[in-house]
Amino acid sequence: MARVLVNGEWFEQVAPTALYEGEFENIFLQNAAHVFPEFHVVPFKCLVASEFGSQKPDLALVDKRYRSWWVVEVELAHHSLTRHVLPQVQTFATGQYDDYHAQHLCGSSVLHRASVQNMLKGQPPQVMVVVNAPCPDWSLALRRFNALVTVFEIFRSRLNRQVFRLNGDQPALATDVISACEFDRSIPKFLRLLSPAAFPHADGSDAHITYKGALTVWKRVDVQDSVWLIPAGPNPLPGGTRYEIITDESGALSIRPCP
Repeated sequence: MARVLVNGEWFEQVAPTALYEGEFENIFLQNAAHVFPEFHVVPFKCLVASEFGSQKPDLALVDKRYRSWWVVEVELAHHSLTRHVLPQVQTFATGQYDDYHAQHLCGSSVLHRASVQNMLKGQPPQVMVVVNAPCPDWSLALRRFNALVTVFEIFRSRLNRQVFRLNGDQPALATDVISACEFDRSIPKFLRLLSPAAFPHADGSDAHITYKGALTVWKRVDVQDSVWLIPAGPNPLPGGTRYEIITDESGALSIRPCP
């Protein structure tokens, strides 16, 4: 079993089978602010339904700028991939999220209700599995759902102090990107915002966005489950590609094709 020496004190790795899932989840949640400082980590134990059935996740990871979010399932490494982990990830990755889920996200006072509702009008969440030991076969099997597998290992000393090792996948966000966006094939002139909560203009207002050095004007239009940017005049952007809206230090907006 692995050991870690910290300031003269030895920490022994806690065996993957030595904890109940609830214990592991609580330890992770207590330390999540240090593990993911750019995100809010909140309880999210509500039913998520998809064509593959219904499941309850454990937590949610929300970008502090409300650009994107992850549904989090906390698992023990000895649980069955095919019978337990895979069905949950499949459901969360294809689930439908609406105001019911916004209410549960905002059960903690940490999150801003209007921003969460706006966030849910954008792209659906990704899925993250937090596990207490490396599981290489999990990452391979869950890749088709674009799921992250984060390894959070616990080490404990004889004085019952704890240290942690983070491994595997971690979410990353570009600091200057406000939102990815894409055209709808059925409405070629409408550009859909995939992270509308971070966009600094309200419904019905005009946004001035620079594209290739030229200023373009777009109106934001919110509907029930989507947020669109509609150009004032001819569409200045070529279709068939994805874009991202970025900001500089002054707050000026520009748009570019996604890398």
